[in-house]
Amino acid sequence: YELRLTGAVAVFVQKSLAPDGLALVTDTDRHSARPFRWLLEQAGLSVTVTPVKTGDPGNRHKGFLYRITHPADG
Repeated sequence: YELRLTGAVAVFVQKSLAPDGLALVTDTDRHSARPFRWLLEQAGLSVTVTPVKTGDPGNRHKGFLYRITHPADG
C-alpha cells in the first residue's frame, strides 16, 4: 500500500477484525509502512511487530510481520 492508503488499511483491519480475531500483515520494510503500527494502535488495536526474513539463501528479503489483535479486556 502507498503512504496515503496506510490509514485506510489500518481502519479496514480495525473494522474487519472480530473481537477474538487475529490479523497477520507483512511488509517488506517499505517507507510507506512506517506509520502503520502507530495507526493501528491509534485505532485501538494491539500490535506486535517482528522482523522477518524470507526467500532462498542468497535471495533473502527482510521485512516485518504485524500480529494484530483487539486488546485483552482487563
